[in-house]
Amino acid sequence: MADNQHIYGIRWSSDNRSPMPTPIPKSIANAYQATNDGAGFNVGLSIGDPVKLVSDGTIALALTTNAVYGIIVGFLPYWNGSAMVPTDYLPGGTSPGTTIRDRRSQALVVPVFPGQLWEIDCDDKVTFTTEAAYEDAEGENCTIVCPGDQSNASRPRANPLLDISLNATTAGLVARIEKISPTVANQDFSGLYVKLLISFNISQAAGQAATTIAGV
Repeated sequence: MADNQHIYGIRWSSDNRSPMPTPIPKSIANAYQATNDGAGFNVGLSIGDPVKLVSDGTIALALTTNAVYGIIVGFLPYWNGSAMVPTDYLPGGTSPGTTIRDRRSQALVVPVFPGQLWEIDCDDKVTFTTEAAYEDAEGENCTIVCPGDQSNASRPRANPLLDISLNATTAGLVARIEKISPTVANQDFSGLYVKLLISFNISQAAGQAATTIAGV
């Protein structure tokens, strides 16, 4: 049994009929520290992470069961303690202070809307083990989880995955399985990290339907 190559995060799919929307710069609170699901350890923010809106106008990592506002697709330069520098990862606890607005940390976020297709890796290789089984799950709803990844101690990450073990018709689940991703990275349907295309059933984006939809 060979595992598929793991690709980090939630990615805009080329199967969308239009280009990825222009991302919106969203601020991150001074000294904000995200954790993985279960708060077992601290993580930074990465490209591909799902985020939610916070009442102070900032964003935070969206963990299991959270409605998702959007997906991080980049960052503006951040304050590393001495200068504003480019990055593809914002360390947890980054503290540019609150008095100089130009130093605030900002992520580039694409809001999620119904009908968009996003690619994500699955979190296990036992719920479904064949291409046919994955096809049978199309139309069902699932949860996105952030179990975390500490393999690089200097860059702990949330590592968002699709929890296919919780597939159900339940209307209250965040993501909808739309189809198997056509990517060549899907080499073995009996291995880990099969890539699926999902849409978002629950989001914080303006215009989100008041009633979520049950899977089939």
